[in-house]
Amino acid sequence: MKRLLYTLVACASVLSASAQNYPITTEYFFDHDPGFGHGYVAGTTENGTQDFKADLSKLKQGFHTLNVRGNNVYGWSHTITFQFVLFEKSNNIVGTEYFFDQDPGKGKGVFSAVTGRDTAQSIKQNAAKLNVVVAGIDPGYHILNVRAMNADKTWSDPISSPFVYLKSPEAAKRAEYFFDHDPGEGNGNVIKIDGNTVAFPLETSDLNDGNHILYIRTQDDFGNWNMEEISPFTLKKVQDNAKADWSIPAYVSPNPAQYSFSIQFGKHFSANDSVTVVVSSQSGKELSHAVYAVVNNMITISTAPYSTGSYLVTISKDWLSTSKRLIIKKKQD
Repeated sequence: MKRLLYTLVACASVLSASAQNYPITTEYFFDHDPGFGHGYVAGTTENGTQDFKADLSKLKQGFHTLNVRGNNVYGWSHTITFQFVLFEKSNNIVGTEYFFDQDPGKGKGVFSAVTGRDTAQSIKQNAAKLNVVVAGIDPGYHILNVRAMNADKTWSDPISSPFVYLKSPEAAKRAEYFFDHDPGEGNGNVIKIDGNTVAFPLETSDLNDGNHILYIRTQDDFGNWNMEEISPFTLKKVQDNAKADWSIPAYVSPNPAQYSFSIQFGKHFSANDSVTVVVSSQSGKELSHAVYAVVNNMITISTAPYSTGSYLVTISKDWLSTSKRLIIKKKQD
């Protein structure tokens, strides 16, 4: 793959205004966090804004995140995350469109034109910023498809990726995901967060077809990491398309819960289906174990046996299972 460049203006919030009286050294990295001070040097700034060129030549075609942060005498800033798509065979991009799950036809997705500063500096040949709005889809697991339009109005083939959209029970400071084996807290794939909402495509280029487990965790303001999701899936890739068959796609709400919570399933269950639900403490101690009949693709569970706190809810059917974090907040507590 030839050398590609992606020019980015990092936001002025790399460090707070009070910290901008001292030189700020900025660094960037893609996808995986290498640790503070181990990214690529972006440059030095005194006003919190940094122009630089990030080298994409070592990246594979597909979905990625570009992450930027700064450091001065006050320490490291938070990490600013930008999502983008790398197209290997599409040059001179003038716009992109995306759609979830079913293809509506070329030109009928959600279009985003590349204009002004994007054309001149932010987009270089094969890379395009990813601006996805999740307001029109339900929380859970989807397939995100993105394709690019060239100056001659021809469309590239879509690049597809499993897409996760969930609401964390608490606002997160950081979020990350990883597959199969834990790389250590803070060393997973960085997730862009917006309050208590996380929505992101899975970068699966390094995974083989077959069975895998997705882990999602968040970090709170106290520095504690919390496991949000443990979801087995089967990956199938054909050329630039990746699809995941989730073992038990499920969504828990409300979260936080007060009197009860419901588990809504993404796949249709028959009238005779049932699931086993185990509620455990964050330390792993099993607190309850029960079988529930699925009615209208949903089950509802009372929070009466539990006090205010954080729990892990594991849903199993046959040999399949998935786990979700649940926060319970009771007024009397």
